[in-house]
Amino acid sequence: MRGRKPDARRLSVVPKGDEPKGKRKSKKLVTRKLPESPVQLNERASKVYRDLGQILFARGHLIDTDLYLFALWCLSYSRLLEAEEKISAEGPTTKSARGSKLSGWVAVSRDLRKFVASLGSEFTLTTLARARANISNQTGGGDDLDAWQATS
Repeated sequence: MRGRKPDARRLSVVPKGDEPKGKRKSKKLVTRKLPESPVQLNERASKVYRDLGQILFARGHLIDTDLYLFALWCLSYSRLLEAEEKISAEGPTTKSARGSKLSGWVAVSRDLRKFVASLGSEFTLTTLARARANISNQTGGGDDLDAWQATS
C-alpha cells in the first residue's frame, strides 16, 4: 500500500486518552462540529437538522458527504409534520360540488412517510437499523435518539 498510514485523528474526533502515543502527542486534537444548516431549510427543518444532526454526527453516522441527504430528510420530515397538522385541522376529505374527495395533504403525507422512513433507516433512525449498526441502549447509544423522538 502506498502513502502514509491513515491517522484516526485526521478523519474524526478521537476521545481523550485514545490518542496514539509517540511523537505526535504534542499536536492538538482537532474536533469537528456539525456544519450550519443550509439556508434552504425552513425553521422546523433547521431545528431538526441541529438537534438530530449533532447526535448522528457525534456517533459518526453522519459524515460530510451525507449532509445533503440529511438536509433533504430534515426538510421532508418537517413537511410531513406540516401535512399531518393540516390533515388534523382540515380533515382528510374536502367537499366539492361533486361530493367529498380526499384532501391533497393525504397524498403528500403518504408519499413523505415512505421517503422519510426509507431514508431514515440509512441514518440509523429506526430500531432495526440501530441493531444492524450494533448500537445498544446499554452503551448509551440509543438513549439520545429515543430522547430526541420523545421531544419532537
